[in-house]
Amino acid sequence: MLRLWVNQPHKHSKVDTLSKAIFMTTHDRAIAKLQQLSEPLVQEVSDFIDFVIHKHQAKVESQPDEQLRQKWSQWFEEVERLEVISPKN
Repeated sequence: MLRLWVNQPHKHSKVDTLSKAIFMTTHDRAIAKLQQLSEPLVQEVSDFIDFVIHKHQAKVESQPDEQLRQKWSQWFEEVERLEVISPKN
């Protein structure tokens, strides 16, 4: 992350605002936007963040454990090696 300290000019120009925005992290920009919202909108954003966190956790939990994946892979390899013998009548 790169942060530059810019001396505040007497008048804020679009260029100054843009240069500050370029050096802000995504986190910084999100916080700046949140600070401009009314309390009901902040609550709505908070609810959405909770949803995103829950969705991400569900995705991570649904991914198979690496050890389990290896066991299944090994089982399929062994099954493919089996020789099928027809019963004799």
